[in-house]
Amino acid sequence: MEELRRLVALARSSLELLEWRLQQMEGEEREREKAGELVFPLAVVGEAGRRQYRGLLYSDGTIEVEGRRYPSPSAAAVALLGYAQNGWRFWRYRDALGVMRPIDRLRELGLFPGRKTRRRL
Repeated sequence: MEELRRLVALARSSLELLEWRLQQMEGEEREREKAGELVFPLAVVGEAGRRQYRGLLYSDGTIEVEGRRYPSPSAAAVALLGYAQNGWRFWRYRDALGVMRPIDRLRELGLFPGRKTRRRL
């Protein structure tokens, strides 16, 4: 009887985990749909120390800052800062809900090549 109770508890726990993951996936799908509505070029902001940099992110992954177009967000960040920087995490955009997010999130949602959507459990 005790073994049956443990199995029932395990099944309930597994069901709760699956329901949670389903809700998470549905939220990601809604976010992906909203991200698909973004208009490019997309205004982006990067901050380092007390300085703030503004740029435009194009749909091909290039970025324009201070009138110069760079082949990648990282190239733009390195040129501005003078040291190695992951541009996909440095630059941020305002999503459809008004939240500032790193542009890496757009790659996670599949809007830019070079990175697969993350799978989490």
